[in-house]
Amino acid sequence: GYTREAGCCVTATAARNKMDLIAVVMGSPTKKQCFDEALRVFNKGFSSYQPLFAVRKGDVIATDVPVKYGEPRFVRILAGEDLSVVAQKGAKRRFSLDLSLTGDLQAPLDASAVVGKVVVREDGREIGQVPALTADAVQKHVRFWERFF
Repeated sequence: GYTREAGCCVTATAARNKMDLIAVVMGSPTKKQCFDEALRVFNKGFSSYQPLFAVRKGDVIATDVPVKYGEPRFVRILAGEDLSVVAQKGAKRRFSLDLSLTGDLQAPLDASAVVGKVVVREDGREIGQVPALTADAVQKHVRFWERFF
């Protein structure tokens, strides 16, 4: 767009290699310069930065989480979504993952049941959360005598 006060302005988005960028350019004297600057910002962003995944969908977060009345008695917990940050190419960052269950797990449970969240931290600061899912279904264990009552 254009106004006398702000000059030529553009807001644009671009996606490449699982990374989305936003460019906001204001105050350009011409529309061509405005779009050229947005293109320069995108080229710089895509050449200098990359998505860095803290956790990937399907990553095993915990093994052997107990399931009350479950058969099997334990279940694996998986990350339900990807979580990434934008980082300079070649950067090394360390993330920690904390599993926060909604409570004690109790059978029956479906496969991919949401049972809590995975909290992702960097340097002790929370940077995001993804759902925590059961890896497999867990049936309710019925004792022999319970079948008759």
